[in-house]
Amino acid sequence: MNDFEREKLYALLLKLMEGAIENDEKKILDSILVSDFEAAKLYNEFIVTYLGMMKRERINTNCKKALNTILQESLWSSLAESETRPEQMAVQDKMLAEDDKAIEYYENHNVESYPSPLTTIVARDQLEREQQQIEIIETKPSISVKRSKLSFESVYKVFGAIAALIAVALILNMLNNIINTRLQSVSKEPVIASIIDQIDSQWYFDSETVKLENGYKVRRGPVKLISGTAKLKMTGGAVLILQAPVEINLEASNEIFLKRGRISANVSAEAAGFTVCTSNSRIIDLGTEFGVNAEDNALTDICVLKGKVALIPGWSADSANIDEKSFKRMSLVKGQARRISGNNSVDVISLNQSSFVSLREFDSRIKAQQGDQYNRWLALSYKLRRDPDLVAYFTFEKDDDRDDILVNYASSTMGKFDGQLGEDGIVETKPTWTIGRWPEKTALQFERNHKQLVKVDAKDELLIAGPVTLSFWIKCPYSIKGGQLVSCRTSLKINYQFTYANDLSSLPNAFHFFRYGSETITKGSICSSMSIPEPHWQHIVVTHDNHTVKFYRNGILFDTKQHEFSIEPVLGDLFIGAAKNFREDMSSRRFNGIMDELMIFKRELTPVEINYIYEKGTP
Repeated sequence: MNDFEREKLYALLLKLMEGAIENDEKKILDSILVSDFEAAKLYNEFIVTYLGMMKRERINTNCKKALNTILQESLWSSLAESETRPEQMAVQDKMLAEDDKAIEYYENHNVESYPSPLTTIVARDQLEREQQQIEIIETKPSISVKRSKLSFESVYKVFGAIAALIAVALILNMLNNIINTRLQSVSKEPVIASIIDQIDSQWYFDSETVKLENGYKVRRGPVKLISGTAKLKMTGGAVLILQAPVEINLEASNEIFLKRGRISANVSAEAAGFTVCTSNSRIIDLGTEFGVNAEDNALTDICVLKGKVALIPGWSADSANIDEKSFKRMSLVKGQARRISGNNSVDVISLNQSSFVSLREFDSRIKAQQGDQYNRWLALSYKLRRDPDLVAYFTFEKDDDRDDILVNYASSTMGKFDGQLGEDGIVETKPTWTIGRWPEKTALQFERNHKQLVKVDAKDELLIAGPVTLSFWIKCPYSIKGGQLVSCRTSLKINYQFTYANDLSSLPNAFHFFRYGSETITKGSICSSMSIPEPHWQHIVVTHDNHTVKFYRNGILFDTKQHEFSIEPVLGDLFIGAAKNFREDMSSRRFNGIMDELMIFKRELTPVEINYIYEKGTP
């Protein structure tokens, strides 16, 4: 334990002794004592020291010796002597530098062992008696008074003192027995993992719901997280993210059994070989990040987020003594996912990466709580990805492995379509990666004169003719501003198209939303009354419920237009930074500026949702 942890432990113990400890604090204290051998020893020392009223010294005598010392003749003689003192000669009590004087007494009287708290009390009483006797002799040497019998008050004091001291000794004996039992139980199992961080976590140990501190050392055996999310580090090096409700059993420094629930594992090269077992499979890491979900009906899902794993379907706890080579072994790589059913069949499933809390997402939540702006947005980004109505989500974060691809992170369509930078393989038409809203983030810079764009091939999910929301972050720092932001259309029909029309039309300095099902363009173009965006990041949103178009800027509704729209969706590619109308060349209307984050929802977002996205995403 470090100094901070010891101070925290002592603060909890002091509250315990004073009866001021809360239930949650008592559970935390109990969890610390169960998991930490050193803390349990400090607990023993603290309690004994507290009860013995020693302020500075540690204890090295046991309760039996202390009890014997209490009943020694020195106590009786001290009490009897007080009865022979004349009442008029009583002197004011002087506290003689308590511990130091007591120690001096033991040294002068050749006491073999260092005093316990209770023997210190006796020593202090003896010192006071001797000092008072000296003062009496010096002040009134001629007076000598004796009484033939002890007063009722003295007898009461004697038996009261004996009862109190015996009670203390019994308590100390009981505490020693409890601590010895606790220390024995603590030392039985090795530490397998430690809690690194957690968010709103509640654990279940020993038939009790508890909150555990970061740094809590988890020993081999069952672990149950009933709410929240937690980050564990195995002693073998692997890092686990537990998503409640989840039950695991820590088997060894590099192996766990997942009984039920979701975990994700991030395994460094030195921790390669980390293994997750379920009721019907064994997953062996080969230096990667992967997620596993185990359900009560013997279904196991494995999703590989990075790297590679070895999967052994059909493995169970009963297979421990069977040669692993007897089982079929298969390899899974990044982007692959499998489901093992109750009959041990293996089925290919689509990768739903957002169903698992990755290490990066968990860390972003922690840093967001600490006030980091970039991670505040990133934590929101992970949350948005899980919205079932989000059909396309381009975060504009560069994938170093595929820098010519704009990745779609919407969970409902992930893996179905990504954006291709440029057109027809022409390098000049690729927008360039640049700094986004924060130094840690990237964005895309579009140059109109190079006809730059991003193209997404036509997909059913993108062909939205019902309610829709388009959300952008844009920056227009150049003298020539604006252009086509996004479009999904054919020559004659438009599912949706959004344009910042600065120098493009007779209605400059405004945003235009296009939706029509024929050549009646004038009735299908809805123009806002918005002024030119300032040359820094702006959040622009347009929504349409097929009746009313609403324009938002930086989280605030600034314009509303009526527009009735009802057509079947048309098959058309999605273009970012451009629009395609095969009847005319629209190259001069391509976007000129920087774009960072594009979302397409198949519903109308509420003003509260839009403002929330703005507040969490504003630089």
